[in-house]
Amino acid sequence: MRADLAQRCVRILVDRPAGSTLVSFAGSPRFTAPTFLTVQVDATTHLQPEPVFLECVNHSCAPNVAFDMERFALVAVTDLKAGDELVYFYPSTEWQMAQPFSCACAAPGCLGLIDGASGLSDVQLSRYALSPFVKSQLRARSG
Repeated sequence: MRADLAQRCVRILVDRPAGSTLVSFAGSPRFTAPTFLTVQVDATTHLQPEPVFLECVNHSCAPNVAFDMERFALVAVTDLKAGDELVYFYPSTEWQMAQPFSCACAAPGCLGLIDGASGLSDVQLSRYALSPFVKSQLRARSG
């Protein structure tokens, strides 16, 4: 539990190096519309990651994990220490958010309003591991 934000979270129990696969979500149910709990696969497919604890991986503008949408696995993007909260950058998979929100991560360079990758510049997105769908949308937007 994140008492400062009154929300659930996921913490890792053991140290894991950057690049580690933490859990597969390949068998997750798929939907045609986004919800608060889904992750975008493509223009018409959204999945609700399972195991269910993945719904508690919160957002941060300084993520330590990513949803790898090619391997359908949660992967470490930084070295993780036991007790670290697992956080990912929501616009790395979401072109438009079902429920935009004001970010509370307090990371240096925090973007403030989180509303999907469509509202961010290529420069803002360049520091993140982006899903193939978000990359394709950026290419289409650039013409």
